[in-house]
Amino acid sequence: MVSQEAVASLKQLGLTEYEARVFWGLATLGAGNPREVATTAGIPYPSAYDTLRSLLSKGWVEIAASKPAIYTIRSPALLRREVQYKIDKTFQELQEVFKTSREAVPQVVYTIRGREKVLAKIAEMLDSAQKFVFVVAASALLSDATIKKWLQKLIERRITVNLITDAAYTPEIGRDYKLRFRDSVLAVDILVDGRQALIGLPDCSVCGWVESPIIAAHFQEFLELLWQKSHKSPVKNYG
Repeated sequence: MVSQEAVASLKQLGLTEYEARVFWGLATLGAGNPREVATTAGIPYPSAYDTLRSLLSKGWVEIAASKPAIYTIRSPALLRREVQYKIDKTFQELQEVFKTSREAVPQVVYTIRGREKVLAKIAEMLDSAQKFVFVVAASALLSDATIKKWLQKLIERRITVNLITDAAYTPEIGRDYKLRFRDSVLAVDILVDGRQALIGLPDCSVCGWVESPIIAAHFQEFLELLWQKSHKSPVKNYG
């Protein structure tokens, strides 16, 4: 019986299902003709004949006798060295391509300086939102008329908004968001649709921005943990 685990491993080395079955069957026999190999591998005789010729062309088997045709596998140790050489060569070439492509990749995290530029980036992010926005910001910033207008547009567009702010929250900021509170908020954090993330100083004088689903996913885990540890009531002393 052919080992399915062995067949799966051989397929990872580039053999087809039939090639893997025939090779393992022939290894079990030691040597054999196509009909014997077909029986051992559990495949049709015509397929065994064609598969042995394919393995012969790939250098995995050799002919032990020609009349009648008797096949045997090549030395596993020799095959291992040859396969290992091909793998090493492929990965060396891949590493060179990888290094070249990495050099061409633009900066991942962008630093933005100046309040006007930071606010412009925030506006751009919020305007691009399609599903949800996560915002962590001090109530002083959220009280700004422009910021309130941007957030209200999100609500009008039926964008889900999770908002974490500080205990100085006032009702005029709005009640249409999913709200949580902290004693103080020391940074501006914004996540849009799990693909864009921004972290900035409270006064928006500088921020870091990235558009990367991988980085945004890690950032979202942090924000969700912060959400769980925040309070549901805007009271300064939580006891």
